[in-house]
Amino acid sequence: MDHIQYQNAVVTWVLNFIRHAQDWELESISSFLDLLYSSSAKGYGSDKACSRGSQQKAFQVKLYYKALLPRTGLVGPWRKIWKPKVLRRVAFFVWTAAMNRILTTNNLRKRRAIVLDWCYMCKKSGESTSHLLLHCPVVRELWNFIFSLFGFQWVMPEGVMELLDCWWFGSVTEVPDNIFLLEECPHDWLFPQCSAVVHHGGAGTTATGLKAGCPTTIVPFFGDQFFWGDRVHQIGLGPTPIPIAQLSVESLSNAINFMLQPVVKSQAMELAKLIENEDGVAAAVDAFHRHLPPELPLPIASLEEDEQPNPIQWVFIQIGKWCCMSCGL
Repeated sequence: MDHIQYQNAVVTWVLNFIRHAQDWELESISSFLDLLYSSSAKGYGSDKACSRGSQQKAFQVKLYYKALLPRTGLVGPWRKIWKPKVLRRVAFFVWTAAMNRILTTNNLRKRRAIVLDWCYMCKKSGESTSHLLLHCPVVRELWNFIFSLFGFQWVMPEGVMELLDCWWFGSVTEVPDNIFLLEECPHDWLFPQCSAVVHHGGAGTTATGLKAGCPTTIVPFFGDQFFWGDRVHQIGLGPTPIPIAQLSVESLSNAINFMLQPVVKSQAMELAKLIENEDGVAAAVDAFHRHLPPELPLPIASLEEDEQPNPIQWVFIQIGKWCCMSCGL
């Protein structure tokens, strides 16, 4: 949500989505707009609004935040934003930073003032909260210096909202000072920034780590994770898998030392290039065909008018017809 406009007794919400909407999301967007316009607002000056949702008739971001909460049980870091003991100006700044807004710049532009979009520290990128607080080279160097004083290693989040999301850890209440909990993070973004990875050994996680060229230590506890741990070890890209019951400081440190060897990293990068150049779909289809029984030949694509299919081909043709009836093909 960008801002609300009030002109000639008509209220208009000006929306700015962070990505393009998909066709299956249109119903949700329509419901979102209905929710916004369900509360009447009256203009009182350029930056004030009166909301029916508040007893004081004052527009509050907190009320709209609660109204827009998903029904899936996920809870955002609202206690970090609206703590009773936090000054109102500080709490509002946290919310504004989470929405990636620069109040001074936005308000000036609404009044048609020309404001350059640049970072006054690095003189390179546009002025956004994620850049100013996280990704500016000057800021990043400062963060690295601060964390190095305490011996921390920090994976920089993509934006301020991701940083706030990290504050919610469910039932986890106490962790060591040198551990940073991250509830959710895309592996295809995270792994390319890692020297090595340690994970449970799921098929998707293992493939993503190897595609990123990361030596891998697998700590299996269920299903096919033991198989993938053995496979990674057999090709020399990781140590012997460590079952979760055998995980210790010594075994983990030995595994990390193994992965940090230059020869292991070199082999991992070579495999990553092979994965990048591989046509996975074609390889999967070929593997499927190779495992078909030889006595069941594939049906031919088409038959001549005077050519009769053999019994096996006829069965495949009938199965194809019945399978396609439900979709009208």
